[in-house]
Amino acid sequence: MKKIYFVIITILLLGIIGVGTILYFNYRNAEKAKNPQSSDYIEYNTPNKTQTRKLVVFHNGAGPMCLEALEFFDQNGIVYEEHLTYDEDFSEELAIYRSSTDISEGVSTTYGYYPYIFVGGKAFSGFNDWIGKEIMRLAFD
Repeated sequence: MKKIYFVIITILLLGIIGVGTILYFNYRNAEKAKNPQSSDYIEYNTPNKTQTRKLVVFHNGAGPMCLEALEFFDQNGIVYEEHLTYDEDFSEELAIYRSSTDISEGVSTTYGYYPYIFVGGKAFSGFNDWIGKEIMRLAFD
């Protein structure tokens, strides 16, 4: 009997987490659709800076470095193109960007950690303070 309760509770919790995740990403995608960016060079004003280079991020939407990077982008007014691991064209889009550079910088030089961030002809794997500073340097003039 305890097994049945455990299974039922597990299913309910997974369902709640799944619905919450879907609602969160639907909200993020709706917000993103309000300000689409399609060119490689964009103009986006922050208090004293103008973003002039497109930033593209590939991530899983759940890992700590992915969430930290997204928060960093939002806090610094960075406009970005987002590709999530469950997107239908994720692998194809990632292959296009990875073909421009074999080595990533940052936490891993072999694309070992999400997020993968592409800006200004460079690729970064993972996220930390140094990567944040490099992104600010590369994305803004």
